Amino acid sequence: MPHPKSISTDFTPFEFDCPTEVRALLIGLVTARGEDPLNARRDQIAPLGHQLRQFAAAIRHLRQRADRGRLPPALATFVSRFLPDAAPGHVPDSGPWTALLRETGSDLRVQTTSVKGLASASWALLRLPALRRFWEVDLRRAHLRRLVALSPDVWVMDATRLPPGAVIAGLGLPSWEAIPRLHGDGRAFEIVAGGEKTRLDDETDASAWERSASEALAAGGGTLREVHRADAWWWGEWEVRDQRVELARLRRATLEAGTWKVVGLDP
Repeated sequence: MPHPKSISTDFTPFEFDCPTEVRALLIGLVTARGEDPLNARRDQIAPLGHQLRQFAAAIRHLRQRADRGRLPPALATFVSRFLPDAAPGHVPDSGPWTALLRETGSDLRVQTTSVKGLASASWALLRLPALRRFWEVDLRRAHLRRLVALSPDVWVMDATRLPPGAVIAGLGLPSWEAIPRLHGDGRAFEIVAGGEKTRLDDETDASAWERSASEALAAGGGTLREVHRADAWWWGEWEVRDQRVELARLRRATLEAGTWKVVGLDP
């Protein structure tokens, strides 16, 4: 088996977000069949295209249930604020689809995807306990477990008060107004609300954390996404072949001595 094909370029190392330059490398690389770690991750990433497509279909089904009164009223009101509008006569996306994934240590998470109908809030709803039964039925438990394992750390922000003693899972906060408590912990987040994106990290004043959360809630809610340093970036592309969603391309970018090295695999 030949060695992976590598290319490189020089630019400033990034901390949290995938740079435009890396995206260009990942998408533009002429690939060759590779060895580990591409093949080691291939079996983990290959089914993702089909599962993302199923996830997008489940989001449409959830929108339909909310619109038709087939969810408890309070739940329907809540989730409707974070769901895309229903598309009459929707035609399933025929692809190809892509996904960008972040690797930190052994952890692999979806960063973005081109699958229509999926947004940051979709991933937050995937973890919502009140919707667990819906996801298990619509996605099947095996697909649900896999999607949750690969999902980014995202929360929907809502002004509804939590019951006494309850906290926001993964954050340990009793309310969104308490978000300044996370300041100084070495974590970084993005709040997206009203079309605006705000970065929160230890270099941001604690008062800005509280103000950003308050503004998001006043605007009707938003999403909070935790951002992480990446050891590597993965880019996959899937196509429909013989009525099956198949992985068509897989690429990995790593930073080595200030230079991005990209290897690719055509399965």
